[in-house]
Amino acid sequence: MTHIRRRCSAAGMFLALLCFGSNAFSQGTWTTNPPAPMPTPLFGASAGVINGQLYVAGGCCVTFSYPFTRFNTLQVYDPATNIWTTRSPMPLAVYGAATGVINGKLYVAGGQADPLHGNNVATLQIYDPASDTWTTGASLPQAGAAANAGVIGGKLYVAGGAPPSNIGETNTVVVYDPVADTWSNLAPMPNPPAWAGTAVINGILYVVGGSVPGPNIYTGVATNTVQSYNPVTDTWATLAPMPTARSLVAAGAIDGILYAAGGTDNSSTFATVESYDPVTNTWAAEPSMLTAAYLPAPGVIAGTFYLAGGNTLQNQLLNAVQAFTPNCISLPCIKSPSDGATPQSHFVALSGRGSPGARLTVRINGLPVPGTVTVDAEGLWEALPDIAPYGSSVTVEVDDRTTGNASNRITVHPQPEGSLPGPGIPSLSRLLHLRHGDIFLGADPSSPQVRFYGPKWTHNALYLGGDTNGTPLVAEAVTPDEAGGGQQVRSLALEQSLLWTAPRISGFTSRNPITNATRDEIVGWAKTFTNQGIPYWNVPFEMPGLVLAAALDFSPFRQTHGYVNDLSALNAAKNSTSQFICSTLVWAAYWHGTGQTLDLSDPNNMTAERGSFLGHSLLLRLGNPFLANRNLFNIFIDQLRPVVVVPETFARSPRLKQIF
Repeated sequence: MTHIRRRCSAAGMFLALLCFGSNAFSQGTWTTNPPAPMPTPLFGASAGVINGQLYVAGGCCVTFSYPFTRFNTLQVYDPATNIWTTRSPMPLAVYGAATGVINGKLYVAGGQADPLHGNNVATLQIYDPASDTWTTGASLPQAGAAANAGVIGGKLYVAGGAPPSNIGETNTVVVYDPVADTWSNLAPMPNPPAWAGTAVINGILYVVGGSVPGPNIYTGVATNTVQSYNPVTDTWATLAPMPTARSLVAAGAIDGILYAAGGTDNSSTFATVESYDPVTNTWAAEPSMLTAAYLPAPGVIAGTFYLAGGNTLQNQLLNAVQAFTPNCISLPCIKSPSDGATPQSHFVALSGRGSPGARLTVRINGLPVPGTVTVDAEGLWEALPDIAPYGSSVTVEVDDRTTGNASNRITVHPQPEGSLPGPGIPSLSRLLHLRHGDIFLGADPSSPQVRFYGPKWTHNALYLGGDTNGTPLVAEAVTPDEAGGGQQVRSLALEQSLLWTAPRISGFTSRNPITNATRDEIVGWAKTFTNQGIPYWNVPFEMPGLVLAAALDFSPFRQTHGYVNDLSALNAAKNSTSQFICSTLVWAAYWHGTGQTLDLSDPNNMTAERGSFLGHSLLLRLGNPFLANRNLFNIFIDQLRPVVVVPETFARSPRLKQIF
């Protein structure tokens, strides 16, 4: 079986990271009551999670003799019912394909077919569960298998793997844009493996372990190398090595931690599980799997990391399903911050797990905080209580109002009230119902931005969630004067931000629920672009000039070449990632973080608010008599809306709703 290299004869098992919340934390445990086994045992399948279900497509092998027929099955697991179903089979049966989910569709790129169908292929197969149909997209630039893939910003990144000849590894890195149906080349991978584990955390692709060339063309050597790819800078970095060198390893991310499970070094099949924290660049040992396996089909559903199928070096195909608990033992639970946290804030950013739809009460020093926290459909929750009034060392826990179950209790040491910059925000509730990716809007009548935006809304920022100490973080863009010589496009603690100086702030969230993975993408994009020295868009000089130029060139009879150029210049400023104002930073985080599918400015209900630059209609009319007509002036404002984003855009967006 020379066309199947020994390092790719792997399989996996169904690993489930179930978080059952508890009154204590543990290193992690494996459940002894696993989910239903997969009907067809296999390994090397393509897997992705769509609408809370795990899709497992293809895999190897129907037989382990020539022609080593691949499976073309599509098996779907629903953890809510613990039932597997079968969907339309793949047109071309492959295994070891680069796989990702984009906008509810499963993308299967390349992979290894049997010898009768071309071995390594370049075909891109796309499955739409809504119609239960397969289609094809633009083929990969070159055929390949065992590549390392991840979805970032609505695009599929494919790195390394085996070349068309299936000998050695290729350093090629490409990205697929499903909107344009095109592939583009990116910076090559410095140390390309095949059969590595991959996961995306905060917009960064992590590649762990894998197989590198060995003593002969068919046998690779397992590596412990860990590499990361940043799509914004198109650069690779080498990180702390994985303790156990292995290939055919499964990886997945939960709450910002990467878990690597199973694998092989060509002499043993591993049950090893290790976790990686990108914040500290460190690895930790986790309890071993109940059954050793390699090359499983992974997927994370509601905090549970599933690995379906599997194989051993003895070619014993598996259909077992295993479940691993990273932290919580019962529901609800607080997962972040850890016990003893010292947030640089009056608030503490809490997050955890619970029963989907459950209503939770936050307790500080045993006292209930007014307000309710609701667990989302994925079993996750977040809350931002103000804990400083309760003392310098407080206990925090949450209760499930239906079951009466209490979470683990943590001790937190907040900053005392009045100890941080800014006057504080006395109008705020003691419990803010914010999730990472939500939007803050502030109003400060004394702000110099009043003359541009009007007095109603003068600033906005993106809530990034909490750091490991529970400090609530925001991303914002401020003027050079407001930055005081510091970063103008920045991420920092809530109470150190310009937002904190506003007498009134409000919170806004998506009207239609968005997944936590999408929120991670939005926040990850913003984190990437902050604190890199990017300047503030010089609104006082540039924005009025661009708007005035458009006003002078406006005509109700035709769009002149100059007017089109004026609108194009405004649109270029809106889309720029080399300079920002507060509103374009937040808009761009949503636009790029969702793969250009969620445009908070479409429709843009921005108005010529009294007191704002656009509201000074007399100034605009002096240069163009057409604008003296109120109807024509309104037409002019309508034509500005697609190319201008200001804080009012978010307050009036039908895609957002106010939460406080």
